Amino acid sequence: MKTIFLPTLAALILILPSAIAHPGHHHHSKPGPNGGRVLGSVTPHLEFVVRKDRKVQIVALDDEGKATAIGKQVVRVKSGSRSNPTILNFRKWAGKLVSDARLPEGEDIPITVEIQAEKGAPKTTAKFSLDVK
Repeated sequence: MKTIFLPTLAALILILPSAIAHPGHHHHSKPGPNGGRVLGSVTPHLEFVVRKDRKVQIVALDDEGKATAIGKQVVRVKSGSRSNPTILNFRKWAGKLVSDARLPEGEDIPITVEIQAEKGAPKTTAKFSLDVK
């Protein structure tokens, strides 16, 4: 009994502080190297950056959080109202992905990002509200 109980207790002691500090892992991460939102649900992590012209730029990040060349990722963004969303498709440009269209007008924009590691791969989705000022 002691041989099973003690390792389990030790594991709980190690895991609990992290679980309490980050319940559900919904903490805000620091901005990416270009001041954008880091999408950590995919590997490599991607940074979602809104440019001054309201186009979106997607930057791949290495393990240290520094910008690196984008790979074969396929990204699509839906933004704005659900009944009439603005769809952004992306093209590779200078090692990044840049949207073919601009985000809709407004400051608080619902965003859905669909990411595939490569064409035909399963999609990973990230949803958030974007505060554009």
